[in-house]
Amino acid sequence: MGFSSSRKKSEADKDSGTVRSAVLALLGLLLGFSFAIAAARHEARRELLVEEANSIGTTARRAQLLPEPHATNVVQLLRKYVLLRIEAHREAQFSNQFATTRKRSAELQNHMWAEAVAAAAERPSPITASFIASLNETIDLEAKRVAAKRNHVPGAVWLLLLCVAGCGLWLVSYQAGTAGRHSSPSSSR
Repeated sequence: MGFSSSRKKSEADKDSGTVRSAVLALLGLLLGFSFAIAAARHEARRELLVEEANSIGTTARRAQLLPEPHATNVVQLLRKYVLLRIEAHREAQFSNQFATTRKRSAELQNHMWAEAVAAAAERPSPITASFIASLNETIDLEAKRVAAKRNHVPGAVWLLLLCVAGCGLWLVSYQAGTAGRHSSPSSSR
C-alpha cells in the first residue's frame, strides 16, 4: 500500500509540474509578446516624431518662398507651433494639459492654413502648391502622433497577463506545499 501511494503521489507531482511548466511557459510567451508590442509602438512613435520634425523643417523652408507678408507670418506661426509641439511632448502624461495644448496647436494650424489659402489666392504657383502640400503633411503627422500617443498595449492583454501570472503563482505555491517544501524568510537563514 505504501508503494502504490508513493507512486500515485509521484505521478501527481509530475502532472502538476507539467501543468505548472506549461502555465509559466505561457506567461513567458505572453510577456514576450507584450514587450514586443510595446517596443514596436514606442518605435513607431519615435519615427513619427522624426517625420514630424522633418516635415516642419520642410514647411518652414518652403514658407520662405511665399510672397510677403505671408512668408513672414507663416514662419512666425511655425516658430510658435514648434514651441507648442515641444510643450505637448513634455506634457504628454497629463491629459487635461495635453487637450489644451492640442487645441492651441489646432488654432495655429488653422492660422497657417489661412495664410496658405491667402497666398494661393494672391499668387497661385507650383511653389505655393508645394508649400500647401508640406503644410498638409505637417498637420497630418501631428494627428498621427496624437493617435500613436493613445495607442497602448490593450487592457485585455494586461488582464490576461495578470490571470496567467496569478495561476502560475498559485501552481508554484500548490506544488511547493504538496511537496512539503516551505519557504519563509526566517528558514532561509
